[in-house]
Amino acid sequence: MADSSNNKAGSKKDKLGMILIHQGVITQQQLSEALDYQKGSSEKLGSVLVKLGFCSKNDIALALEKQTGIKYLPLSDYTYSSTLEAYIQPDLMSKFMVLPIKVEDNTLFVAMSDPLDFVVKENLRLASGMRIEPMLAHEDEIREIIFQKVGKKYATDELISDYLKTLDEEDDNVDLGQALKVEGLEAIDAGPVVRLVNTVISEAVESRASDIHIEPTDDEVVVRYRIDGILHKILSIPPKIQNPTVSRIKILSSMDIAERRKPQDGRMSSTIAGRDLDFRVSCLPTVHGEKIVMRILDKGNAMVGLAKLGLEDFEEKFIYDMAASPWGVFLVTGPTGCGKSTTLYSILNHLNSTAVNIITIEDPVEYTLKGINQVELNRKAGMDFNAALRSFLRQDPDVILVGEIRDYETLEAAIEASLTGHLVFSTLHTNDAPSAIVRMVQMGAPNYLVAASTIGIMAQRLVRKICPTCIEPAPYTDELRALVQTAFSFGKEFTPRLFKGKGCTICRGTGFKGRTGVFEMMKVSSAIRELVLQDASTDAIRKMAIKEGMRPLEHSALAKVTQGITTIEEAMRVTTLRKAETKDLTRYDLDEEDRQTAGSRGFLDEFSDGKLDEFPEEAMLDELPLERIEGLL
Repeated sequence: MADSSNNKAGSKKDKLGMILIHQGVITQQQLSEALDYQKGSSEKLGSVLVKLGFCSKNDIALALEKQTGIKYLPLSDYTYSSTLEAYIQPDLMSKFMVLPIKVEDNTLFVAMSDPLDFVVKENLRLASGMRIEPMLAHEDEIREIIFQKVGKKYATDELISDYLKTLDEEDDNVDLGQALKVEGLEAIDAGPVVRLVNTVISEAVESRASDIHIEPTDDEVVVRYRIDGILHKILSIPPKIQNPTVSRIKILSSMDIAERRKPQDGRMSSTIAGRDLDFRVSCLPTVHGEKIVMRILDKGNAMVGLAKLGLEDFEEKFIYDMAASPWGVFLVTGPTGCGKSTTLYSILNHLNSTAVNIITIEDPVEYTLKGINQVELNRKAGMDFNAALRSFLRQDPDVILVGEIRDYETLEAAIEASLTGHLVFSTLHTNDAPSAIVRMVQMGAPNYLVAASTIGIMAQRLVRKICPTCIEPAPYTDELRALVQTAFSFGKEFTPRLFKGKGCTICRGTGFKGRTGVFEMMKVSSAIRELVLQDASTDAIRKMAIKEGMRPLEHSALAKVTQGITTIEEAMRVTTLRKAETKDLTRYDLDEEDRQTAGSRGFLDEFSDGKLDEFPEEAMLDELPLERIEGLL
């Protein structure tokens, strides 16, 4: 023990920044930048270095291990044991953000984000009656495990039990109007149903869910979260709690709790975990009762920069060029939920300045943006897309955003606005960029107006990203080999190095965490305008666009597969990865536009010479530096 203490004391003489410099992780200039940034915030130096992209969180953990002499414990393979709750109760785990790891003799090993916090260690010693041996772990990993393995079941089971007990004691005579009419989501001392709804909503936010589904069946009420585009069953509620739960949500979103026969829409706002959130709520009567769907709108997402959309350099340049146009129609196409609104908001944020007058018409306004004039659709008052657009022209706008072009009248007004010197952004539901041209003609717009007004079209999809915590090489099974042969046209010998997530507590066993975009960007050139005037087919326009440099969605998805960002299965889920779609794909295409980024990942250094059938041995994942692995995502 004495030697250990001496090591710790000696290690602490070296400051964190100097350790990282000596290890070659950061430079002196990067450290100076981080220290300057830190002066204006209360963040720790390690967090600032990670935020600025100078190093990974694992670099920080290993440096802290060297500095303090306290062992670093990655939690990706951690298996939670409920028997350890006898030493540290779930409420203490959440309060101090710690996890019990194991017991040896009279020593309790505990994972902590700040293992030097004496107050926390003393509280844990008093609570457990044991000697505390701290271990260093990432706070976000600790929080995720507590939420998944401890907090969720502990909280919801207790609340459901409390409510059922209340029903038994009061013979089911509950005055919902009084029992549920509690303001906001902060009512800690309210009844169990109020707290249950609060828990479901707050856990959805913690889970990065985009939607909450509360749907009744014949024998239960199922709660599901849509996370990274996929629905996951989270909780089952007894049918007895269905009506009180629905009524509570109706009250929060200003709906009529007495109306159970008609669909209703509502809205609510709240701040959860320091994030300003809006919720769009839909209530639909079904044969088993009312179904609730809540769309979670994080206002912070509206401030996402173009660099965070998953764009490659040439794609980002394309958008900047479109945004710099003095007039014209620029469309973003794709199915519902593919991130079109986020992309358009990012473009508006880029354009937003005191020198530019921006007006939007949306149904509804999802995010409020400072400095931008936003108008919400109101059909009852005669304010539809067409009427709004025509009134906008008298407001001296520079840029106009139309939430969606749904009919000919709106399309006609958008074209008219663009031809009178305004830059118009909007969305359209088509599968790819070239088909948007044909769709506009089919809606009734004359070919010559479509050709004259449209400057560019971008199609997009969202693919799930491989979890950075549990990423590993994907073994070549017969099934995977068949998928590669289906997606690529390079012959049977082509076996690119692919990756997958094996599943961990951080990604909840899915192998994925977060999403990124795949894009297809078409500039309406003179040649394409000629095709539009000739009433050409979608295929003809598509071939010309590819000839002029458009990268199809399928190629974009495959590039992210070979870069280790997503899996081939995920790429096939969101695009039509067939040989017919990728027959013109070359190995050079996979990193032509982003050679520097791909090369820095160590995956495609030799790809462009057309000779590489397999990734080189030095690109093996287990030999890559950890920061480069995390840099994949």
